[in-house]
Amino acid sequence: MEQPKKIFTRMCLSNWGGISHKILEFHEYINLFSGMSGSGKSTVMDAIQILLYGSMSSNFLNKAADDAKNKRSVFSYLRGEQ
Repeated sequence: MEQPKKIFTRMCLSNWGGISHKILEFHEYINLFSGMSGSGKSTVMDAIQILLYGSMSSNFLNKAADDAKNKRSVFSYLRGEQ
């Protein structure tokens, strides 16, 4: 018997990083994120990783987007520092 797929189709970001309120709709198979530098692509991807893995460990966050003054952590997102 085939297991049903578990797919999330929508995510609400509220006070996450620089995003005050945004509802994202996802396609079942593929989703692309594009935008200029600093537009929030990594911020959204970090939120998705926390949602999927349920971990607050900074090991799951995008280290490539870190810079000298902003080290990514769940708390830095909640404080709006990212």
